[in-house]
Amino acid sequence: MPSPKSIIIDGMYGFDHELSQSQSEYCAEIAELPNCKVAIEIPSGVEADTGRCAPLAVGCDNTIAFTMPMVCHMLPPGREKCGSVHICPVGIETSDVEALDPPLTCNTMPQFAAILPATTVNKYSRGAVAVVASRHMPGAAYLASAAAQRAGAGAVFILTPPQQVFYYQQMLPSAIVVECKNPKAFLDAAQDRRIASLVVGPGLLEIREESDFLAEFLALDKPTVVDASALDALHPIRYSLPKRVTPLVITPHQAEFARLLPELADEHPLAAVQSAARLLNATFLLKGFTSLIAAKCKVVFNVNAKPVLAVAGSGDVLSGMIGALLCRLDDGQAAASFAAWWHAAAGRSFGLTAEDIIANLPEVAEIELSS
Repeated sequence: MPSPKSIIIDGMYGFDHELSQSQSEYCAEIAELPNCKVAIEIPSGVEADTGRCAPLAVGCDNTIAFTMPMVCHMLPPGREKCGSVHICPVGIETSDVEALDPPLTCNTMPQFAAILPATTVNKYSRGAVAVVASRHMPGAAYLASAAAQRAGAGAVFILTPPQQVFYYQQMLPSAIVVECKNPKAFLDAAQDRRIASLVVGPGLLEIREESDFLAEFLALDKPTVVDASALDALHPIRYSLPKRVTPLVITPHQAEFARLLPELADEHPLAAVQSAARLLNATFLLKGFTSLIAAKCKVVFNVNAKPVLAVAGSGDVLSGMIGALLCRLDDGQAAASFAAWWHAAAGRSFGLTAEDIIANLPEVAEIELSS
């Protein structure tokens, strides 16, 4: 009978700027051993508050953390060194944790029952989303629109130039396709009182140089998702946005974030996204393996995503989902956090396409509702 596999308990060194020679030698020796490695709170060579790692940081199979997760447990590259993280209570009061400024939260499974329609709704009171489409990359707006439908929108309006009307009528017959011949027509269509939220940016290449056009959309003060090409248009007006009452959700990946706010590009992602949310009075969803969802007072770490989600169109799907959820949840961070978890849960198979994520959304919701 084989003997049980031995375990190495790593409870030696955190990381602050650099490891000494003896510490580095210890880490290198541990790394070569085949044993199962379990870290106490932090793997040696990993910085708790940032997730940064020393070159020889120990990679563990499991990490035992106390009371609540740390940044290094949720944010790469530390997240990869921690392996599976297990949170153990040690008697610290919940009120003490909640008093942290700013509170950092790990995203959890949302309450799908909160977005179920009531028996008295119609398709418009359930929530209608308008997706601003393009003549250049119609597939992106199609993905956002189809995702909005699957994420619970009662109706989806596609505001499109004349060249793509037939495309959308064929690809998404259940959508309401609105022909818009000029910028004013787009704005007039978006003001339709039936439309509860807007998604601006997916595939919309022509908006990159049209900051005034984007500003007029934002001045409508409907809950809005700004993504993709619209992020470039947002850059020149980022500090002069119209005053808003309704949620604004901005969803860049790291490169888009650096173009939008170059003054924050060299900051640690956590500090950068917190500053961005305060400066622009918006919810920021910084997309990545760990997505950071920041509002003024809180940052949510979404950690249930798999690398297979890194496919073309995945971000367009997420934007459409957020647009749909903004119709039901009057809070940008709540909608973005809900969408990020659901999006990741629907995207777990190798060979995944953006269309597969959309197709999987109802199944994920049904599983969670029946559990």
